[in-house]
Amino acid sequence: MKTLKVVDKMDKWWFQFRTPLCLIPEDDGSYTVFFTAMKEETDYWLHIGEPGYTLNTGFDSVGKLSVSIVKNK
Repeated sequence: MKTLKVVDKMDKWWFQFRTPLCLIPEDDGSYTVFFTAMKEETDYWLHIGEPGYTLNTGFDSVGKLSVSIVKNK
């Protein structure tokens, strides 16, 4: 199994990184990743089904990252 080490190069604007949507190879050897994210913490699972509850999941954001694969020595 291979793992990916993520090294932060930007300010984190999301509360929770969610679903990677694609991995697009670029000409320079890097990859572009689009992903879904939650911008803020939410407790919507605790309230689903309550009378009058309006579903607000926080899943309203899509992000874009550029990543490169670096082999450890």
